[in-house]
Amino acid sequence: METHSFYKISPAENFGKGKQAQKGLGVALISYSRGCRISLVPSSESFCTSITWESLTSKTERGNFEVSMSETLKIYTYPDPVLRTSTEEVVDIDEETQKLIDQMAETMYAAPGIGLAANQVGVAKSIVVYDLTPKDKGRNLSVLINPEIVSSEGRIVFDEACLSVIDFSAEVARSAMVKVRGFDRHGRPVDIEAEGLLAICLQHEIDHLKGKLFIDYVSSLKRALYKKKLKKMMKKSKVSNT
Repeated sequence: METHSFYKISPAENFGKGKQAQKGLGVALISYSRGCRISLVPSSESFCTSITWESLTSKTERGNFEVSMSETLKIYTYPDPVLRTSTEEVVDIDEETQKLIDQMAETMYAAPGIGLAANQVGVAKSIVVYDLTPKDKGRNLSVLINPEIVSSEGRIVFDEACLSVIDFSAEVARSAMVKVRGFDRHGRPVDIEAEGLLAICLQHEIDHLKGKLFIDYVSSLKRALYKKKLKKMMKKSKVSNT
């Protein structure tokens, strides 16, 4: 479900049976509830301001709100081998694919991030979701299925980061302008001429589909230093969890 107006659930950490979701003040935030994400979207100009747990189902309408619940997925992180998996072309955009797209979108927003590829959540399908809309402007989800870069030109250097490469960023040189071809979630052909941040985002995510990470573009020394740092972080995390 693509939406643009969102309402903050309060209290976020205690929302459950008997609690209510209160109208937020222009906050593009969706809170967790029993492992799910809950989206509250006004379906008309006249809308109610609260909804109780008892009214929530997998997809229903209550008052003037449409309520949907989508689970978030695990984001795999470097150096997990699943990130090196080349994805397969999507042949049938079926109900399962639509569900995956919704889950990927919720996972991306929850992280938060501006883009996510299917193999980042452990699914070897050629699907990318992204949204470069500023947080205070709501959401404008874009979906690309079986995307490919058909032309590129120019050069741009940008400091990149990634949801799958924790606590690391680095300058990466990419094409300044790209033309990308693929399909939207309804199977309609899409041609995108992108430049700037959108061009960077699309190249970054399409790299993921090929099993390539932005860290592959940095020097071997920087990669080695990051691996050393990552080992220390993982060791510290294990100690704190024991």
